Amino acid sequence: MKEKMELKNSPAQVFAENLRDFLKLLEEMESKKENVRTASGELEGPFNSKAAYGYTVRLGIGENDFPFRRGFHPRPRPLTHVRSTKRKKGEINDRCKRRI
Repeated sequence: MKEKMELKNSPAQVFAENLRDFLKLLEEMESKKENVRTASGELEGPFNSKAAYGYTVRLGIGENDFPFRRGFHPRPRPLTHVRSTKRKKGEINDRCKRRI
């Protein structure tokens, strides 16, 4: 006889339960008209280990959620990279160390 596999503690089952709990939390916040909810707690793990956690859930987008300027803004190049094509008579060429 084939035995049925138990999915009680499988990663997919745990993920589905956590997702369902999160959706219930969002539904509660919406029904109570809450914009922010903060929670924290502690979980017990194997070998008497404990993990502390905390989270904040915010609904909606606020004014200061995104920076004012986004994207690439190049800096101006320093003047040391700008070279003149004309040289004065008697000026020393830095590459060759000779007079022009």
